[in-house]
Amino acid sequence: MIPLQGTLHEFSLPDVFSLLESTRKSGALRVTADNTDGRVFFRDGGICLALSDANRVPLAARLVSANLIDEDELRSVVASTTGSVVAITDALLNSGSVDDHVLGDLLREQVIDAVFELMRLTEGRFSYDPAEPGLSRGVTLGVVEVVGEANRRLDEWQSISRSIASPDAVVAMVPSAADGREGFALGAEQWLLLSLVDGRRTVSELVELAGKGEFATCRVLGDLVDAGLV
Repeated sequence: MIPLQGTLHEFSLPDVFSLLESTRKSGALRVTADNTDGRVFFRDGGICLALSDANRVPLAARLVSANLIDEDELRSVVASTTGSVVAITDALLNSGSVDDHVLGDLLREQVIDAVFELMRLTEGRFSYDPAEPGLSRGVTLGVVEVVGEANRRLDEWQSISRSIASPDAVVAMVPSAADGREGFALGAEQWLLLSLVDGRRTVSELVELAGKGEFATCRVLGDLVDAGLV
């Protein structure tokens, strides 16, 4: 069997996804670039898991952020696995501590967020490994759905990125209440993010602490910047 591999200059990720879907493949597509080592896992041609960083467990962060599990429960789940990201994610899905529909929604958001981040890459390489195991259960999403939503976020990202200089930019509260704050009603997401702003944390650190993914966190942060709050 000829290995499926190449560069993002030669083939776009959506094209590679479509090929894996049309041939109903199961396995993992690895996407690498400078500072990026991602995975997109397929089950019978559908996307069942995606990670923009194969060393982190974004589902765990989302569950903790939503107060669906606590730190002790998370440590217990991690201790029961081999410690790999896929094993921990699988254990979280099989723990029975969170409603399946809620888990499905969170996992869908994680998949789309990771694919959105990977599709922002302009340079890099990909390789497909049919032997790398994915999840034993959970949602399976169609390529059209995932790529369509990722593209919508890419369009919106152009506007968001105008408000946020860099992932390494330090975020601080604006000391004065004047100019831009009047008429801006804060919602729960804005209050949560503001509570994490301490004048020392960077955008990327806020994304990690918020546990909601880069797109959702930066969209809220962009609103706060535009309102003159940070």
